[in-house]
Amino acid sequence: MQISFGLRRSLGRVLDRMESAAQRRTDGGAVPRLVAVSKKKSIEHIIGAYNLGQRHFGENYVPELMEKARDPRVQTEGRDILWHYIGTLRRKQCKTISALPNLWMVETVGSEAVAAALDSAWRNQKHGLKRDLRVMVQVNTSTEESKAGCDIESCQTIVQHILKNCDHLKFSGLMAIGALENSLRCQQDPNFHNPDFEVLCELKEKLCHEYDLSKDQIDLSMGMTADMESAVSQVSLYVWPGQGSWLIQGRHRLASLSSSSICVQFHLGVHFAALMWCVSFWLAACAMSWQW
Repeated sequence: MQISFGLRRSLGRVLDRMESAAQRRTDGGAVPRLVAVSKKKSIEHIIGAYNLGQRHFGENYVPELMEKARDPRVQTEGRDILWHYIGTLRRKQCKTISALPNLWMVETVGSEAVAAALDSAWRNQKHGLKRDLRVMVQVNTSTEESKAGCDIESCQTIVQHILKNCDHLKFSGLMAIGALENSLRCQQDPNFHNPDFEVLCELKEKLCHEYDLSKDQIDLSMGMTADMESAVSQVSLYVWPGQGSWLIQGRHRLASLSSSSICVQFHLGVHFAALMWCVSFWLAACAMSWQW
């Protein structure tokens, strides 16, 4: 009950923020659909969110994803969960992760080698013959050494490789985790345009022109909690996780000239304010007992 209450409250707050940001758009942008990022969270939390209507869930680590997706309770009570992989993916992990029939999308393809390995692994699965696996190319827009993803110059080459050589992968868009200072600047200044978002939008325009793709065929996954509203205003579709006990990722095709994606983070479960209230209550009770 406590988990469900915390999840319901958190989901409601983030949905309100997304809806409010979308309403401020001049092109009639829609509210993103949420994907819960369940990294380090229990099966109880996942089922709790599932029972509140969540269907898309994201994981950062292959072993944790495999363990949760194969959990008997998840397979019985959440059998139609659609998993997103949002962590760094290595070639040797492609065979393992492709064994999941309800793997919905891999958002972190960062090289031709990983794309080729993932295509081969998915092709060798029975479910791989029924549908292509959705993938996004991760781009290091901030050029930080600590960030994963391909460099800006290599992005087009990787996309071309997926489109022409990976018959069992469906190129679905671009993803980036930009510089933290830009995200914080968006929070401080609502009129600030995040340069990481702009880079991803420019790449999308180039890819549409180069490969004759419609803008609806390329989604963008970008943004964090601090810059969620800015991401929505700059035409974003996917909401990416940041730091916290449980975060949500969202996706929705926006009715705009340049459909892309937004990335927000927010906590699910017990909020810090609620925790501090409990601590205050406990301290007050202790003080009363000492007086007695």
